[in-house]
Amino acid sequence: FPSHDSGAGNAGAIVIETTDFLAQGESNNGFVSAIFSQVEETGVGNSEGITINASNTFSLLDGAAISASTLGEGNAGAIVIETNDFLAQGENSAGFRSGIFSQVTGTGVGNSGGITVNASNTFSLLDGAGLTASTLGIGNAGAIVIETNDFLAQGENSAGFRSGIFSQVTGTGVGNSGGIVTGKQIGRAA
Repeated sequence: FPSHDSGAGNAGAIVIETTDFLAQGESNNGFVSAIFSQVEETGVGNSEGITINASNTFSLLDGAAISASTLGEGNAGAIVIETNDFLAQGENSAGFRSGIFSQVTGTGVGNSGGITVNASNTFSLLDGAGLTASTLGIGNAGAIVIETNDFLAQGENSAGFRSGIFSQVTGTGVGNSGGIVTGKQIGRAA
């Protein structure tokens, strides 16, 4: 499900309403299962983000990803997930981890909209999966907000990256990280 802006103008929002959401694995050519909303490197405009309401389960497996980013001039929209049980687990054959990514890349000028996950029952990151909001360009990384009753981050992928949540300004980044906000959870990290 790509939504992107490579010219002048805004990329439309991606909105999915379902009972169960599953993105898993990759094609024979190595393309991962993913949803992207982005401002391309030549783009001038905003991406309007991704909203997924999966009333029962939400799963990203074997390298599947959700990403909102800006590589050009404009803001990356927010990623919002509403579900009962959230699971991100594993990596693809090239070692890319399953997860959700909100970012201003090295060429980007704008802000990322951050990540919000409301998982009313469980939230699990396993075998190196992660949530990342970051800026490597000029702009702010949005906040990561997790609301859940049961939080678990456990394990690592084949490259040794541990499961986790990351809010960061890295390398060439000029801006602020939005931080990590949690609520309602009985947390455990292993």
